[in-house]
Amino acid sequence: MLRTMTSLTVESTLQGTRLTAPVSAEMQALFDATYKQGETFLVKGAGKIKAYIISPRVYESLRLEARRRFMDMTCELSQNFAHLTEAEKATLIEEAIQATRSENAAKAA
Repeated sequence: MLRTMTSLTVESTLQGTRLTAPVSAEMQALFDATYKQGETFLVKGAGKIKAYIISPRVYESLRLEARRRFMDMTCELSQNFAHLTEAEKATLIEEAIQATRSENAAKAA
């Protein structure tokens, strides 16, 4: 039995790269359900979540919420550190970067 294949284009939201590849009718149905019904699917491999398939509506909602939270945090930081000089701010930023790098290195080890 021959399966009907259709091609879909996958685009990276971070890097802007594109890949066009054939997908089975079953995968096309999964993508259609995601788009039309707003369903969310987990893609697992080796017992780990490798990806989420979410609808454009859910993605936009998450993106807007993340932007709102970032703007709120930026405003709060501006208010909390308004009394510092630019040099003091730069020093604190550099210390925070170094601390984060150290924590990430410790986690990776």
